[in-house]
This record gives sequence, structure tokens and C-alpha cells, in this order.
Amino acid sequence: MKRKYKHILFDLDHTLWDFDANCKETLLELFDHYQLANRGVNFELFFQNYIKINREVWAKYDKNRITKEEIRAYRFKRLLKIFKIKDDILAENLEKDYMNICPKKGKLIPGAIELLDFVEDRYGLALITNGFEKTQQEKVKYSGLDKYFEKMYTSESCGYKKPSIKYFNFVLKDLALKKEDALVIGDIRVQILQEQIKPVWIAFG
Repeated sequence: MKRKYKHILFDLDHTLWDFDANCKETLLELFDHYQLANRGVNFELFFQNYIKINREVWAKYDKNRITKEEIRAYRFKRLLKIFKIKDDILAENLEKDYMNICPKKGKLIPGAIELLDFVEDRYGLALITNGFEKTQQEKVKYSGLDKYFEKMYTSESCGYKKPSIKYFNFVLKDLALKKEDALVIGDIRVQILQEQIKPVWIAFG
């Protein structure tokens, strides 16, 4: 029987790569290394506020309201401010260490490998992500996901951000696909995507 789809486009963070688990593990290492408990910081609040801030800055980045450099200059400075810590050097060190450590973490969403093992011989597979090129390449390498995917399309490499029409047109053209030949698997529902490519949304928790 002829398959309806030729290619599956997987989102990376929160769909295959377990962002929250890898982030929490990294932040705990940094929390201990910089002895933040001695400065009156509660780790769970530290983690929860980082997740909130990170979502906010990425939402702005996806809408072209801030730059990559502004994300990295802002996140930990704002996080420390919540705990009444004004220390720009510490904020810079936390950001630098976080970006060196977190992408090398390899925790995946439960069931991700089983799903990829099932589909890898049945469909072409590619990754789609708004993450930064170097960071996402490291995540794919250190998690072992690289063996499953022929290509990864980051917003930096494409010049556009998903879920814009231009982003998906770029991906489809590069893969020589029609939109009806592709299926997107991701974690966030976006209306514009539904007009371009058939989506499958995964809800965790």
C-alpha cells in the first residue's frame, strides 16, 4: 500500500530532546557550583523562574522582537534579579556555562527512540527547530539523534523562523517535497502551520 506521507519533520526541543530534564540537570550543577544556596536561593524556584523567563524570551525571539545576543545577555541577569542578586559577572558566567553544558546533555522524551526506530525505515526524517545552529547540532550529536536524521533545519540556517510560510517553503523545496507529502510532529499548536503541512501535536504532562 502506498504511504500517504514521504517525510516526517520532527521538532527537536520538547518533542524528542527533553528540554526540561536537561535544563534542570544543568541548572542544578550550576546552582551547586556557584553555591547559590548560600546566597538565599531556593533551587526549585530558581529552576521554575528560569523556565518561565526562557519561554518569554523565546516567544519574543520567534516574533523577531529580540536577538540571539539579547536572549543570552538577559536570561540569567533577570533570573538573579528575582532573588535580589545584582551580579553581572555571575550572570555572564551562568549563561556561558549553561550554554557549554546543557546542549551536551542527552536525555530524550520517553518513547522518542522507540518512535524513531519504528519510522526510520519507512519515511525520510528531518529536524525542524528555531534553536541556534551550534547549540542544536550539539544536542543532536550528544543525544545520539544524529543517526536518525539526514538534515536539520534551524532558523539560522534557513533565514526564517517556523512556523512562517517562508520557513516551511524553504524546507519543502530543499527536500523536494510537496506540502501534502510531509507530516510535522511537534509539541506546540500553531494555526498557520495547519494551513501548510499536516501537523501531529504531542502533549506531555
